Amino acid sequence: MTEGCVVCIQCGMIQSGSITEDAFTGAVVCHNGVSPYVVHRYSRWVYMKSILQSAQGLTAVEVDPLHRTQIQEFCKQKDSLDATGVKMAIRILKLPYRLMRHAVTIACELWPDLHKHTVVISDREMHALCRSFRGYENAWDRSGSDVCRANRRAFLNYRQLFREMCKDLGYTHLLDVFRPMRTKKLVGRQNVLISAIKLKVYA
Repeated sequence: MTEGCVVCIQCGMIQSGSITEDAFTGAVVCHNGVSPYVVHRYSRWVYMKSILQSAQGLTAVEVDPLHRTQIQEFCKQKDSLDATGVKMAIRILKLPYRLMRHAVTIACELWPDLHKHTVVISDREMHALCRSFRGYENAWDRSGSDVCRANRRAFLNYRQLFREMCKDLGYTHLLDVFRPMRTKKLVGRQNVLISAIKLKVYA
């Protein structure tokens, strides 16, 4: 008997609560009966959702009081009371790198009056994004997509894929959640790759 959460096999959304399951599974046994393929696919959405939570300032973080003061003073000196200033402080002051993904959350906590209008992704939008993400993921993993992947082993760039999904869904208000990639060349490469995979999504 194994305890776990209910996870939709189509979109990957997790239902709060737990169940017990002793049914037979044909999954390739690995690490206490979990298929390595399932773990890999699940981890992609977990990562995607984590960067969306990060962008919304919804992460849970405990910051050492000394580090908090250092960040606050640094940002005031640089006149950058936002997530960009927080990231700069973390980098230059050599604070724990794990704080990087919590930059928006930290900025919201330090200067709440300046961050009342942080990006909000509704539950309906999150569900639609998840379904779209699964579509791209299924196309990526599908047999015969090697040509589309252009010998690339790593999955699509998550931030660039998010922008494309927002265009697909008409969520133009979310297009600027993430900054574009560093160079136009990188953006171009990803767009070519994403466009090739999209043909498989809607095939």
